[in-house]
Amino acid sequence: MTYETASTLHDLGLLRDSLADHVDAEHLLARASEHYAAAHTLLPADAWVLRNHADTLYDAAKARIAQLRAPLGLVVSDRFFFFDASEGLDVEPARALLQQACAKYSHAVQLNPSYANALNSWGLALSTLAKLCESDAEAEERFTEAYEKFARAVSLRTDHQTEICNWAMTLVSTNYIYL
Repeated sequence: MTYETASTLHDLGLLRDSLADHVDAEHLLARASEHYAAAHTLLPADAWVLRNHADTLYDAAKARIAQLRAPLGLVVSDRFFFFDASEGLDVEPARALLQQACAKYSHAVQLNPSYANALNSWGLALSTLAKLCESDAEAEERFTEAYEKFARAVSLRTDHQTEICNWAMTLVSTNYIYL
């Protein structure tokens, strides 16, 4: 029941976020995260639970980012945003959520090294984290890590269109730090 509750809260959080109710989305995603943590306690060797928990943390970070950007009138795809330190926005909570998500993805892949979906999602989280970095060097490190995850995911699947698309979008984003 814990897993089902977490999944439902996650879905509701995504719905609220799509309706631009980012505060409610964050609350629902935080509750989903708590339930996934409980599910992980019950099923510690289940990589799927870990990946879904990581996805929830990643989605919570994106909701936080959207909440920060909304007052600025910026409605942009999460694939192309970058934060400028001069904007004075506190991105640390979003960064912390992304780091937690990456740790969960890492654990899921340790449990199941051929888990292409976890690798793909991990690459997306790293790409998003790169866009919150304070230095170009740090951003480049996160992008490089993302490339490695996408490359592994692509090598594991025969139907790898999603991974290739995400990898390509990350490569495009990398070019923005050099403009």
